[in-house]
Amino acid sequence: AVWPALSVAEARELAKRHADLFGALVTGADERALERRVAYRNSKGRSYQSSVADIVTHVSMHGGYHRGQIARQLRAAGREPPYTDYIQFTRRDQ
Repeated sequence: AVWPALSVAEARELAKRHADLFGALVTGADERALERRVAYRNSKGRSYQSSVADIVTHVSMHGGYHRGQIARQLRAAGREPPYTDYIQFTRRDQ
């Protein structure tokens, strides 16, 4: 399933495992590994091929896309969205 039903604990564990795998992929990949093409199906069942580099770029940018969508919906509902700037997140302990 594209969106399996998970408990909060299961979702946290899956996110942690994938973050570790993503970090290992990014830090351990050479140019050849990043150029490798991966075949996959999207959530609509369409088949595609993309390079690992393009997938890594997509993953790193996609969260910002959804944060923007959420902020827009909150503003439309008359609410002030939380500040989600990444650099602020990195400075949280300063």
